[in-house]
Amino acid sequence: MTRANFPSRSVLSFTALALIVTATFSLAGPLNPPAGPVTSTGRTTDEIYNRISAPGSSPVGAFDGRTPIGTASFTISTPGSYVLTANLSSAGNVITIAADDVTLDLNGYSVHSTGTTTGNTGIFISGVRDNITIHNGSVNGGLVGIQATTATNVLVEGVRVSNAKATGIGIISSASRNCVIRRCEVNDTGSTTVAADGNLSITSIQLTGSCCRVEDCTVSRLLYQGGGVGTMRGIFMNHSGAFGNMVLRCTVSHDTAGIVGTGISMGTAGAVFRDNTVTNFSVPYFSGTNGGGNF
Repeated sequence: MTRANFPSRSVLSFTALALIVTATFSLAGPLNPPAGPVTSTGRTTDEIYNRISAPGSSPVGAFDGRTPIGTASFTISTPGSYVLTANLSSAGNVITIAADDVTLDLNGYSVHSTGTTTGNTGIFISGVRDNITIHNGSVNGGLVGIQATTATNVLVEGVRVSNAKATGIGIISSASRNCVIRRCEVNDTGSTTVAADGNLSITSIQLTGSCCRVEDCTVSRLLYQGGGVGTMRGIFMNHSGAFGNMVLRCTVSHDTAGIVGTGISMGTAGAVFRDNTVTNFSVPYFSGTNGGGNF
């Protein structure tokens, strides 16, 4: 008779010991667990999937702490984070930011100012403001699409601005600094000018101040349909006493050859433009320091 091959007692003992050790470590818990009942530390599915409350809901607010904006002619007067919940359209300033430390998420929606005179701006940053962010949506119409007067630490990012009458994005005080326009598209500036308009300045992006930057932006098609002579500028850094300004990796173009205007105007010799492309402007670049890579 052939003897069956059974594991030796030493092998069985080692296997049993390994199982005991594994079970001991697997079941081990904290030596000093916190007092009180066991509760969940995660977020609910509502908090994950319904990140903002519906317009008109009560209480007003958002699961993620942002304040929803669902109506036009809205003034932000308290610091915080705000988010659009609908397309907004009205005459006048559609959204006014009148506080510091504000983040405005357009949330893929559109802000449309239906007027074309002074006081008609898509998003207006009012007064002397600091630490403002606007991103992720579009602004259409108005005399100016997005405008600030004296502002520091302003970021406009990922916004499409179209059909502003005079200026697409403008920060217009020489006291401004550290303002950045990044990954924005500004199209058809001046398209709402009419024959009665005379000698207007049409500018897609204007930054007046120091240590300001325009990065990775696209400017397309400036128009002037008024009387007299229109002054046409794609990107304009217009503070002659400024320092530290830069225009980097931008494209400025017009759809017909020979538009009389300046593609990128730096305002002072100390400002730097680098790796940009300008087409169909009578003056592609004016003033500033050529940092190379420009076409």
